[in-house]
Amino acid sequence: MSSLQMHCSRCGAENNQNGEYCHRCGFPLYTQSPTPPVQQQARPGRISRRAIIWTIAAITALPVGAIAAFQAHRMSIDPHILTYSGHSNTTSDAAWSPDGTRVASSGWLDGGTVQIWNAATGKTLQTCKIEHPVQGIFPLDVVWSEDSKHVLSFVGWDHNMILADASHIVEMVQVWDAGTGQRVRSIPVMKPIMTPINESGTSLPLTQRWALNSRYVATSHPSNHNMLEIWDIATGNSQTVTLGTGHPDATVQVLNIFWAPDKETLAINCNTQDTSKEKFYQTIEIWNATTGERINTLRPDNAYAAVQILNISWAPDNATLAIGLEKGAEAGCEIWSALTGKRLQTFKPSLYWTRSMSWSPDGRFLTLGTDIYNVETGNRITTYKLQGMLGSLVWSPDGRRVALVDAVKHGAGFSSTSSTLFVLDALSGKPITQYAGRGLFGNSGTNGNLIWSPDGKRVMVVSQYIDIWRGE
Repeated sequence: MSSLQMHCSRCGAENNQNGEYCHRCGFPLYTQSPTPPVQQQARPGRISRRAIIWTIAAITALPVGAIAAFQAHRMSIDPHILTYSGHSNTTSDAAWSPDGTRVASSGWLDGGTVQIWNAATGKTLQTCKIEHPVQGIFPLDVVWSEDSKHVLSFVGWDHNMILADASHIVEMVQVWDAGTGQRVRSIPVMKPIMTPINESGTSLPLTQRWALNSRYVATSHPSNHNMLEIWDIATGNSQTVTLGTGHPDATVQVLNIFWAPDKETLAINCNTQDTSKEKFYQTIEIWNATTGERINTLRPDNAYAAVQILNISWAPDNATLAIGLEKGAEAGCEIWSALTGKRLQTFKPSLYWTRSMSWSPDGRFLTLGTDIYNVETGNRITTYKLQGMLGSLVWSPDGRRVALVDAVKHGAGFSSTSSTLFVLDALSGKPITQYAGRGLFGNSGTNGNLIWSPDGKRVMVVSQYIDIWRGE
């Protein structure tokens, strides 16, 4: 076996590895490649506890941040923002706070409560308890004060629930501090009564009609149908106004009450019976709640004898009314001046147009069912195309869009109804977006009420539960 060879670094000649000098040039073989010195590794310094903590935090935060980013992205594209079920399936009403950050809602779960919750997260902030909880008496309408500091609700009988026997009953407006949930004021709108045994409530002197805003509540008198009582929320003081002509042969029944946007002018739909002439007719009385004076009385039955008033809607100018009318199969809508008592315009919308009427925020347009009209010219601009029946329709605050519900029945019963929420371009009717599924209107399949957020970016659907959807 040959010995291993090594090369001289000077002349390149091969040499036996056991030799000390090159056999050709005599150059030392083992001085050319001295063994490199061993580098002593520096001793690692001591790592501080703070550095360890920050390192662990950075490693831990990485997946959390990634998850948070994913969740934020998903929320930004998910059209459904939240479902609020704080009242279970007993929701009565809901309202946005003026700044759109909170919602106040009412329901009859747990004896009836008003709940205030975060509109972005659905977290319950306050639960407002009612005074003197009684079976069958619970919060109905809910309203915010204009400064967002208080929440108001009419607490009374909804004419459907069975009242508890031998119960102390008093209907009232209750006011709570929105920040603490504490009740700050109660305004009884009737004298307390005791329910007899086996009494459904229909024959009791309870409030039959009411209308609440942030300044006043108007109620029909429990025993004298010719009287209407108006209560000042701030002071608790009330005034009583007499409806009708005052003729001894005429009796008046309040059918409905509608507040104008200014919250001090109201339209009262009355059914008048003239016993001397055996005649019934409907009128609309216009009153000022601040002064207690009657402004006008409208009688929109010239073209429709024995007309039935279906609905009344105030225009944004606080001086004009849209009145839905019906006589048998013939239906129409008239525009009246509340100040002069004159008829300004007449519309003949589609047959079976429903009672839905909604003014655009600038008062230039009016939707009657699925038809949209120019109020000044009376011309129909477009008709929204639906697969089923119109449930609810509301204009966005900027007047550029409408949100509506298309309810399609597939058979008998609520469970066979499917509902779709549409957001449309108001004037063209072109769909912008649509939402379906996710129990859009609770388990009942009912249409629900639609309420735009003050900024016009969200739509709240109030049914058995409360859902908030994106409106853009």
